[in-house]
Amino acid sequence: MSAKKYIRVFQPYDVKEIKPHTIVYGDLGGSCGKCGSIKVKLEHANCPECKTDFRFIAFRNPKVHMPKMYKLAQDRPQMTFLDYEDYKRELGATKAEDFFK
Repeated sequence: MSAKKYIRVFQPYDVKEIKPHTIVYGDLGGSCGKCGSIKVKLEHANCPECKTDFRFIAFRNPKVHMPKMYKLAQDRPQMTFLDYEDYKRELGATKAEDFFK
């Protein structure tokens, strides 16, 4: 019997649609993609400030947070994990596109 491990799976998303529903989690805690609140904890299903529901999470350093990722996947299987570097790159590209419109 083999243990399940995380592997990257690519799916198309519009970063503008997922940003408001994303937690970006760093070393000290998380921040809301919609309002920017830094009071977000992993156990929050909604932002404590703007009440937006969280469906996505991007860990700044997934290797460090791997145990948290496994627990979160168990507790909230509906949560989708995003690669932070991909997420950050696409946010930057979207901001650049909007700037030149």
